[in-house]
Amino acid sequence: MRHSSFTVFVIAALACLIAIAPLAWLRVARSDEPKPIDSAACLECHESDLSAMGGTAHDVTGNRTVACTSCHTHIDPAHLEEPEEHPVSNPETLRADSVVALCTTCHAHPHTLNMLERDPHQDADMSCLSCHRIHDNKHAGLLVEEQTKLCYSCHPSARADFAKSSHHPIEDGVMQCMDCHMSANQ
Repeated sequence: MRHSSFTVFVIAALACLIAIAPLAWLRVARSDEPKPIDSAACLECHESDLSAMGGTAHDVTGNRTVACTSCHTHIDPAHLEEPEEHPVSNPETLRADSVVALCTTCHAHPHTLNMLERDPHQDADMSCLSCHRIHDNKHAGLLVEEQTKLCYSCHPSARADFAKSSHHPIEDGVMQCMDCHMSANQ
C-alpha cells in the first residue's frame, strides 16, 4: 500500500509541475519588463563615440559581438529617460584590478593576463586604461599616445639609455618597446 501512495504522490507532483509551467513561461514573456539596452539605444545620445570607435575592435555597429554594455555594465534602463539621475558605469572610475578583470573578459591574451598576475604596471596601480582609450582611435592599439612616447612618459631614464652609442634602435624606428615588453613571458 505504501508503494502505491508514493506513486500517487509522484504523479500528483508531476501534474502540478506541468500545470504551473505555462504560468512560468508567461512571466518570462511579459512585455512590460525592462529589456536589455542595446548599443543602438546608446548611440542615440552618444553618436560621437561611434565615430571614435569606428574601425576598431570596439566598433559596436554591424554584426559585432561587442556592445556598449560589454564595458559599461549594469546599465539601469531608466538611464535612457533620465541619464543624470541614473548614470552609466564608467570603467575609468573602477580600481585598476577591476578594469583589468573587465578587459580580460574579451582580451584574454598573454599581455592582458599578465596584467592580472605579474606585470609591474599592476603593482603601480595602473590598468589597461592607463595606456589605452577605447573611445579614441588616434593611435595604434588605441594607445593614448604614440607607443614610444607613451612609454617614455613614465620611463624617462630608458630614453636616456637609448641615446647612448650602444643601444636598442628604438630612436631609429627599427624596434619599439613592445617588441620585448609584450612577450608571453613578461
